[in-house]
Amino acid sequence: MIMDGIGLRAVSLELDAALAGGRVDRISQPERDQLILSIRTHGATRRLLLSASADHCRAHLTEATWKNPEKAPMLCMLLRKLLTGARVRSVAQQGLERILTLTLENTDELGRPAEYTLVTEIMGRHSNIILVSGDGAILESVKHVSPDMSRVRQVLPGLPYAPPPAQDKLNPLTMDRAALTGLLKTHAGGALDRFLTARLSGISQATAKDLIEGGLGTRAPSALSPEQIDAFAAYLAEFFGEAARGNFTPTLILGMDGKPAAFAPYYPSFLPRELLLKQPDMSRLLDVFYLERDLKDRISQKAQALTQALHVRLERSRGRLALHSEMLADPEKGEAYRLYGELLTASLHTLKKGMRVARVPDYYGGDGAMLDIPLDERLSPAANAQRYYRLYAKHKSALDNAREQEGIARAEIEYYETQLFNISQCTDAAEIDEIRRELELAGVLRGPSSKKRRLPPPTQPLAFLSSDGLEIRVGKNGSQNDALTLKWAQPHDIWLHAKDMPGSHVVLRTDGRDVPDRALLEAATLAALHSAGKNATTVPVDYTLKKYVKKPSGAKPGMVIYTHQKTLYIPPDADVVKGVRTV
Repeated sequence: MIMDGIGLRAVSLELDAALAGGRVDRISQPERDQLILSIRTHGATRRLLLSASADHCRAHLTEATWKNPEKAPMLCMLLRKLLTGARVRSVAQQGLERILTLTLENTDELGRPAEYTLVTEIMGRHSNIILVSGDGAILESVKHVSPDMSRVRQVLPGLPYAPPPAQDKLNPLTMDRAALTGLLKTHAGGALDRFLTARLSGISQATAKDLIEGGLGTRAPSALSPEQIDAFAAYLAEFFGEAARGNFTPTLILGMDGKPAAFAPYYPSFLPRELLLKQPDMSRLLDVFYLERDLKDRISQKAQALTQALHVRLERSRGRLALHSEMLADPEKGEAYRLYGELLTASLHTLKKGMRVARVPDYYGGDGAMLDIPLDERLSPAANAQRYYRLYAKHKSALDNAREQEGIARAEIEYYETQLFNISQCTDAAEIDEIRRELELAGVLRGPSSKKRRLPPPTQPLAFLSSDGLEIRVGKNGSQNDALTLKWAQPHDIWLHAKDMPGSHVVLRTDGRDVPDRALLEAATLAALHSAGKNATTVPVDYTLKKYVKKPSGAKPGMVIYTHQKTLYIPPDADVVKGVRTV
């Protein structure tokens, strides 16, 4: 869902009231298309989020925090140079267009007054954030638009800034009831929501449908009667009058699953009241609605390249496994070569060079039967026997190699499937980066050309307290699993893992005490819920003391072997761990 002009008006009025007169304290760029400006105002620091994301473009104050890249992007460095210490003069919207301008005053390197405008264009995949100088020239932008990309409008440093081409639409905030009545009379049929979005500025199709249902009681009206036109015009005049006066009611709209499904700067009273949650302001509303979606999408984007590379490797390993398994399925073929060689050797005195088939007694048959053995007529009988011995040795060597390669292929498949599962468990971009580094070290992905790279601090496993107060930790990738099992866990702690499937290492800290059955059940349920079998009806979960868990030499991160285990068959039921607290 993308904010329309009415929604942006509510945001711009809030931002202007909250930020005008404030001073820019810090600037960060956690993502390529996202900026965070920390602005000191009214004795507090407010964080302004500006996003040019294709799916989650927006602008609002935020209470969330993001991890910044190790090295600030060029745009961020320029903004810090020009805007740090700048005072916010105003935050404004251009008409009802989805364009927000942040006007700032600062001084240049020589101490002379300088004015800058930070323009945020909220337009789906065409969204952008553009820094404009006082004379109207583009200094830099999140996205460059070259002539090859657009003949109509370019966005490049040095060019004069020009807003997107204006649409020939009416501003409903300046229209009275009579003007709106006249507009509705020109509706000649067809979808009324499309008519409104085509004629009125700042109105998305979702808002248009809400207005129609709120004013007419239906989302798909037929041709409007004069009475309907008059009543609907009155409804629209009141709605736009409130918007013109800046009176909004930010509302979060829930889906049937109880999760945020949509939002509106007004209260859609025609919807069931239990699905509507009023919010204190637009910033809080947008923070709640977008934050989780934005995080999931960014994690998904980061994970896409890893997932594709793993799937390619996985299919190759599965192909090799099938090839070696096919060879191992017919081990007797080599024995036939050995038999031919022995029978030919025993009958050399009866054979001559140039024979194509040797009919010899089958001494192993037990009934005196004769056996026909194909020969190479160019070779002597003795050379044919040696040829079959070589084929036997070659086949035996191939079988030994197939057994070894089959084991390698199975280990690779297990590793790749585990990594795909680990990626699905990630809730933070840093965890994706950690998996990427692990895959680079394993040779699955090509690493950076520079070996000197400062590594961020390692991500941490999930930490819980059982209903009995015992500590439980759950790893979410190979690095976390190794750190949890090999460094954090003590010899008499209980180690758990879903049996024969990708899953998290789970450690139940015992401190040498007897473990209550309830705590063990909760730890096993967490192991089931954090495994590839989380959607099954029952998951087998192995558990043993940590001292029986070993990591073989050369094993990849997260790969261990264990003994003395017992198995619990656990339904992956989240209700079982309701008493478990996150710490």
